[in-house]
Amino acid sequence: LSKLLQSDHIMQIFSTDYKRTKQTALPLSLLNHINIQLYTPDSLASFASLIKKQKLNTLVVSHSNTTISLLDAMGLQHKLKVIADNDYSNLFKIRIKNSKMKLEELKY
Repeated sequence: LSKLLQSDHIMQIFSTDYKRTKQTALPLSLLNHINIQLYTPDSLASFASLIKKQKLNTLVVSHSNTTISLLDAMGLQHKLKVIADNDYSNLFKIRIKNSKMKLEELKY
């Protein structure tokens, strides 16, 4: 993940307070010298609002059961129904320009 995102100028990193998500965020955190900020998935609407307001390239590491809810909270149109608990290959890029958002699913 850190190699994939190393040229995306990530300015902030968010993760839930779980070992696996923090381990996922750690390599990019070390590479870019950015502290991992913790968020709670029980307040996704306010978290989504915060991300949109800050207008910074941001990595958010979440879980299979909260990723879709976060995309919904951001107001993004998508066709996702469920992400399996054992599926770790989902990476979504959201581009915001002139208050318009575009969702792109990255394959790696």
